[in-house]
Amino acid sequence: MSKTKLVLFAVPLATALFAAACGPGAAPTTTATTTTKTTTTPTTTRTTAPPATTPATAGIDASALFAANCAACHGANRQGMQGLGPALTPASLAAKSLDQVNDAITNGRANTLMTGFKGRLTPEQIDALAKYEKNTAP
Repeated sequence: MSKTKLVLFAVPLATALFAAACGPGAAPTTTATTTTKTTTTPTTTRTTAPPATTPATAGIDASALFAANCAACHGANRQGMQGLGPALTPASLAAKSLDQVNDAITNGRANTLMTGFKGRLTPEQIDALAKYEKNTAP
């Protein structure tokens, strides 16, 4: 069979199969894929997954929020700045829960230079920042 005849045969066949699979009037759908990674060391097992995106934080650019509000003390690459603020990376925050990170951003940390952002950022922006710092490598 020549290439032209094969294409003339394949395109209508693919269209028919697609229409049959979707049903009459059905729109094509897409499915998101999430990858989970498990890391095992002699003393610990840690499972990490991409952070869940909630409708409240979906449109928030946490990277831009970090640059505007946090980078001056924690560094543009979140590696920390001596005498100002510690690193804010998944590795440096591994022992902290997401709620603890969120609380530190919201209320600040006593006896440090870290002041709270409650009232300056919305709860959704703070949540997006906490997820960004806890789950996204610089």
